[in-house]
Amino acid sequence: MSSQTITWTVLPNGLSPTLDRVFFSVHVAPRLSTTPNPSGSLNDFADWHDWPGKVSAATFGLEFPGILDRNGAPLRVTARRVSTPVSKHWKALFPLSSRVTGHKLPKIVKRRLRSYPTRHVRDFVNQRYGLFGARYPEQFPPLNDLAAADAFGPVGFEFDSDRTGPGLQRKERLRTALEKLFNLDSQDPARWAVPFRPGDATTADGIGTSFLQAERFHRRREPVAGDPPKLDPPKLDFHQVVSMTREHNHLQRLLGLVLDFESTDPALLAVVQGNERDTEVRLVTDLKPVLGGEAEVHVRPMMRCRVGKGVKGHVFTAIPDTDSDQRDRMLRVGDTDRFAVVQVDPDNAALAVRQFADTVTRARHEQGGQVVKRSGVTPDTQALPALHTAGFSVGRLSRASQLAQKADRNQKNNDAAFKPDGGKITDNITLNADDVVRGYRWDVRDETTGRWFSLMWRDGSYVFVRTAGEEVGVLEETAAQTALTTSGAAGDEDLYVQESLVHWAGWSLAVGRPGKGLAADNGLADNEGPEDQDFQLRTRFKARALPRLRFGRRYRLRARVVDIAGNSVTAEQADAMTDSALSTAVETFRRFEPVPAPEVLLRSVPGEAESLEVMVLRGNTGGDTAVGTVDRHVLPPRTTVRVAEQHGMLDRTVDGRPMDAVAYADLAARDAAVLEQHASARTLPAPRDDHWYYDTDTLPVPYLPEPLARRVLVRGLPGSTTSTTIVAADPATWPSAKGFRIRLQQGAPGWSWNGTERVLTVRLMPGDSYQLQLSAQFNSADLDLMALWPLVEKGAADWNTAHPSDQVNLTALRESIVGGRHWMFTPARTLTLTHAVRTPLAVPGIGSVTVRRPAEGQLGSTCAVLGSSMTVSRKSTGSVEFAGRWKMPVDDGVSAVELEREFRGAPVTVTVDRTLGPAPDTEAVEFQARHEFGDTKHRRVRYEVRAVTRFSEFFQEHREVAFSGAEHTLGVPIDPAHLVVVDKHTQQRFHPGPLGSTADKASGDYVITNAANGTFRRTDGGTLTSPRTLEVSFVRPETRSAAAVIEQNIPSTARPAAPKIRQVVPIFQWESPAPGQSVRRGGGLRVYLERPWFSSGAGEKLAVLMWPDVVNDAPEHMRGVVTAWGADGAMHSTAMPDDVTTSSFPQAAVYGSGSHMTVPEFPATELKFAAYDVAYDSARGLWFCDIRITKAGDDRLQNYFPFVRLALARYQPSSVPGCALSSVATADFTQLAPDRAVVVTGTGDTRTVQVTGPGPLLTGSGRHNEVRVTVERQLDGVTDPVLRWQPTAGSVASTISNPTSTNGIQTWTGTVLLPTGAGALRLVVEEFEVHRDGNGGTAATRLVHTDTVPLA
Repeated sequence: MSSQTITWTVLPNGLSPTLDRVFFSVHVAPRLSTTPNPSGSLNDFADWHDWPGKVSAATFGLEFPGILDRNGAPLRVTARRVSTPVSKHWKALFPLSSRVTGHKLPKIVKRRLRSYPTRHVRDFVNQRYGLFGARYPEQFPPLNDLAAADAFGPVGFEFDSDRTGPGLQRKERLRTALEKLFNLDSQDPARWAVPFRPGDATTADGIGTSFLQAERFHRRREPVAGDPPKLDPPKLDFHQVVSMTREHNHLQRLLGLVLDFESTDPALLAVVQGNERDTEVRLVTDLKPVLGGEAEVHVRPMMRCRVGKGVKGHVFTAIPDTDSDQRDRMLRVGDTDRFAVVQVDPDNAALAVRQFADTVTRARHEQGGQVVKRSGVTPDTQALPALHTAGFSVGRLSRASQLAQKADRNQKNNDAAFKPDGGKITDNITLNADDVVRGYRWDVRDETTGRWFSLMWRDGSYVFVRTAGEEVGVLEETAAQTALTTSGAAGDEDLYVQESLVHWAGWSLAVGRPGKGLAADNGLADNEGPEDQDFQLRTRFKARALPRLRFGRRYRLRARVVDIAGNSVTAEQADAMTDSALSTAVETFRRFEPVPAPEVLLRSVPGEAESLEVMVLRGNTGGDTAVGTVDRHVLPPRTTVRVAEQHGMLDRTVDGRPMDAVAYADLAARDAAVLEQHASARTLPAPRDDHWYYDTDTLPVPYLPEPLARRVLVRGLPGSTTSTTIVAADPATWPSAKGFRIRLQQGAPGWSWNGTERVLTVRLMPGDSYQLQLSAQFNSADLDLMALWPLVEKGAADWNTAHPSDQVNLTALRESIVGGRHWMFTPARTLTLTHAVRTPLAVPGIGSVTVRRPAEGQLGSTCAVLGSSMTVSRKSTGSVEFAGRWKMPVDDGVSAVELEREFRGAPVTVTVDRTLGPAPDTEAVEFQARHEFGDTKHRRVRYEVRAVTRFSEFFQEHREVAFSGAEHTLGVPIDPAHLVVVDKHTQQRFHPGPLGSTADKASGDYVITNAANGTFRRTDGGTLTSPRTLEVSFVRPETRSAAAVIEQNIPSTARPAAPKIRQVVPIFQWESPAPGQSVRRGGGLRVYLERPWFSSGAGEKLAVLMWPDVVNDAPEHMRGVVTAWGADGAMHSTAMPDDVTTSSFPQAAVYGSGSHMTVPEFPATELKFAAYDVAYDSARGLWFCDIRITKAGDDRLQNYFPFVRLALARYQPSSVPGCALSSVATADFTQLAPDRAVVVTGTGDTRTVQVTGPGPLLTGSGRHNEVRVTVERQLDGVTDPVLRWQPTAGSVASTISNPTSTNGIQTWTGTVLLPTGAGALRLVVEEFEVHRDGNGGTAATRLVHTDTVPLA
């Protein structure tokens, strides 16, 4: 069953100046219920078929429950309605078919209200920008300063190498603490929001929390992929349209939803003229509803009011709360404890600064207890993000908490007056002035004109479509109000509200700017929403006279409180108020945006790797002269109509006068102008055909130029004068402006200016690179227009106060800004000018280059360090390549031994830092580079050192290749290092195999098989297959200089492996010094060694280890690692020397002793050694070493078959300290054979035989050795060298038993009878040891020497 209530709210509205009339308005709020149906139509509610007619037939008055009449009853007074509701307008807007749904009060209580402290953001930004602008006028601030705790550190949260460290932990902690500030269960509604906390501006966590609030406010939900969903127009109902009419004061009065009254009732006039009192007032009416009784339909809340004569004269006004933001129906915007004025765009500033702070904190991390840059490419300095001008904003501090309290009060009033189904409970609710605020009327005072201007006037009409488009003219002041918003994300009940109450950017707050808006299809459309077919009404409004918002002018703002009937004090009444709290302080409107750098445009099609901001001359060598010229157009930066307007460039001398037609036509043409429409404009060749160049000497400026870009400052020019200024625009002739050209050509470094042709010519020599800085330059008077200037001034003053020994020079600072050199005010565009050469201008000078094993971590190191200085042509050299090659023996123990194999390593590349500006032909470059070998072995490396051009990118060539088969030939010579192969369709980049490798074995996708003609071949195991279309880029030689050569020894860094002894045998040397003489030299051993060899690299030797102390014997525990010798205990001969010394090994290749000559078994004990080269016995597959042992030098041992036990180790003579000797391998005891000399003399049929050499003095059984001589004859016809000799017939061996002895040298002498007959003869001489048994008999003989002597 349908039901209704009508709430009648009285809004006191003052008195006439003569105190003979009292004014008030009544706000009418219907609540129509269709219960139990979800919806119905207006036809179900007879009272609302023609509401203006209904209300016009009723009478109204006021009741003052707190003021009694003569009869002791509440005072009632009559009133006359002065507004005129119009039935036809009601019916045109609300036909009987109008949709009605049940009234429902939006739930905004017990929900989080999110906002952020605008003033904290503003003050933080102002302080930081002022400080860094003062301290670093002509260079970006360093990262360490930016990320400091007193800079942007508190709002950056990514100071972590793993992105999960203390920075993000702090962020999460602050976020958690922030969420805990909300308490939806609290009885204090202010806890539904985060209150403004002044102390947060002074602590790191407080300011961090403030910026996190701003971030959370703007990032309300996860980004939605794709286009946002289409929004259908809402289906409006009667209550929604009634609510929307509140935006239109006059319309509400035409519809009877606001009724204006005046009363001349004597009783009321008496109260007004009496003493001031606070009381309540409510409406009385005789309107009789058709639906429902009066008592259940009419809801008449009481309004607290002040009436009578007080300190401010006679009043009749609603009373606000005790701690209200309004006073005398004005907002207290001058109270800085409540309100803040902001000119910078706070949303942009908060998000930009947060992102910037993360960037600078992310760029560093802690390493080894020190804060370092995250990577080598991280810049050392960083510019602060630009700020944006927002006009004037006035923000209410802690507004979210304030709104929560107001929402709670409204909900309580509603719950007291109405049942859940909308039915009436009581009239006994009391409202105050803060309960009935619709919004504010904002006025601006331009201190230049001395006038206040309302921003809220609009002049236009309502168009009622259903009455044939009848127009009703209207001139009204509306009210500005802000709304709560949501994220729209499912499950998110949070509400969002800006602190800003108003944002004025130079236009009306009541009417949108002229022009079109963005339509749903991303096109342009009129700024009119779709017309609702149920409630057909159109509005047409334009703004009234507005103040000019101009940079450099001073302004104040004030706000007149507007009640729900649309009433407020008039501007004239506000003008008469002198309370300073009722308007903001005077502020100068200034510009935050920097003046942009000039535009740079192409004059012609750029060469390879050129761009707008890179100009290149190209030559193969320094001697090339036909390198041409390169031009760029430079034009003043473009601006928008709004910026030009705010600079006053569009103003006429008389306020309020429209622009003349000619000026407007020029403005419109320039605003729409695009350079691409110029006759000289050409598109670049594909695939860059979306870019343009302008083939003309003079390019005009067709657009609106930046008003403050008076001149262009060019810095970094070659020559003695490194900067110049070029006039771009004259304020008197704006928007006319001029560009110029920069031309690059070859010549002695310098520049010249041709004012007639407006060409700045810059000359460079081959290899030179200069970076020009192009920035705008404004006049000195323009500085006061810049918002950053007072911030920088204050930053300088604060810094100077705190740092008396490190002062900012304010005069120099101002000159830097006005001069166009300060990056905050006039950021520069960098234009790089390069004279590129294909071949570096000089061969590297490597006389000071060394190659050593690293000083740290030397043991076990597999690399070498190259350094530390060389001379190069820095300006033309991008890197220096050290291409190493060496030869080494290779023995892996399995494959065939290679006594010499050539190796080539990948080139070691040393990057040469770029030099800009003046540079000498050659200069010293400090460097350090690592050459990785992959093992610890010794080798001798020959390095070919070549400079590589810095400019290879400018000589790149491109081809599309139809790749089929296994290889392709480009037909031109290429530099292998710069071949790039990419699949045209997938853009997959293929990787080259190592230089010099073959396709069947190489890693990677392709190898270069012939650089001379550009042939490359796909590898067997790579991803490059055919057929396919490739995009190939390459650089032709020569991009490298001629080679400088250096050879360096790279020592081993690990001990060699211990030798593995296969066998030790005696060795002999035979000599025939004269006929009839034969000598056998003994005293030598051959050591056979297992493979592999060269575990420590080339030059590895076999060392015989000895105890170094000739006075004291080796201790017992070390006797196993040193060589020992001794006499045969069973034989008596000359005694052996006590010590084995290096002199006993006269044929050693190397002798060593002293520091670091230790073995791993005893690393603290130094040994002596004699080291020998080894040789390879391919037949046996073994390495061997022959060792001759003497008493000392050539003084041979005089001992008979002494025993020797060799202690052996591998020795690497080229090794780092402590790595020369391997572990010890000890051989078995082996006997050394003594020397023997045989001399045969005599003629005829007898010969005398003499045998000499060391021998036993006595055997163990008392016998000397015996020598037996046998005569042999050579047989005819037998060729075998052994079998052809036979003993002569009847020959008997002659035995010589008793030698003579001198100093241990024994001599056996005897005579031999020769047989007769033909044929050659020889003597066979044999020496035997004779060993007796215990009975004096011969137990055994041992042959110890045999020799043959031919007879003549």
